[in-house]
Amino acid sequence: MSEKDVWFARRFPVGNPRNALAPVSREGWIVAWVFVGAMVLAALIFIYLTYREQFATGLILFIVISMAAGIFFVVVASKRSDLTRTLEDYKQTGSGKST
Repeated sequence: MSEKDVWFARRFPVGNPRNALAPVSREGWIVAWVFVGAMVLAALIFIYLTYREQFATGLILFIVISMAAGIFFVVVASKRSDLTRTLEDYKQTGSGKST
């Protein structure tokens, strides 16, 4: 995978038990914000339907939207990740940024 295809990189060095990823390109940030937006939308739908006394429907929609957003985020992050270099490596070299 070329550096232009990398959207996420490791936050901690290889060997560290934490496997967190962080965005290193514009596309990575877009994916992260789409996930956050989907979660906010799911919460707003849940709140709206709860006030209309449709708690079960709101809960089901919240779960479905949350799971879809989570699966989307995990799949994209796993396919577009550099698991050998860290976020700091990308900050030092300035690569990973899309033009």
